[in-house]
Amino acid sequence: MKLKHALIIGGVGMAIGGVMMAGSYMSGANLNVAWHDGPKVVKIKHINKTFAGQEIKQLRVTNDNNYVEIKRGTAWRVKMTTINANMSTQLRDGVLTVHATDQDNVMTTMSYDPAVTITVPDGVKLDKLDLTSENGGIAVKGLAVTQSLLRNDNGGFVWKTSLATQ
Repeated sequence: MKLKHALIIGGVGMAIGGVMMAGSYMSGANLNVAWHDGPKVVKIKHINKTFAGQEIKQLRVTNDNNYVEIKRGTAWRVKMTTINANMSTQLRDGVLTVHATDQDNVMTTMSYDPAVTITVPDGVKLDKLDLTSENGGIAVKGLAVTQSLLRNDNGGFVWKTSLATQ
């Protein structure tokens, strides 16, 4: 009989918690949960920066656990998906630096893809590409580079129809 009471109380508590969670989700609450030294609610941000009219000759990317794609397009653009804005871009003296630092493991009902997409305009040839990655995959598509330095500890690497002279 005591077990029956515990099961009923637990079931009612679980049902109340489910109703509260559904109500907060429908009212627009942030339900992105990450696990890093315990559970915590995180904010997923989508960053989209363009660098129109800038003379960029070098690209430096430091990445921890994200998928990095460098491809051709119409303008310089950096798109990133991040937790709590742990990514940054900086343009100084013709060098575009992108830091995609460590990400927490995310369990979420929302769409989350830890990725960095860098678009290089058609016709631009980079003097130098310096790409360092810890655990993420890397794809370089259609890029012309004079000098490249690529380091990838764990993860795949794809270099498609790109031209590197050194």
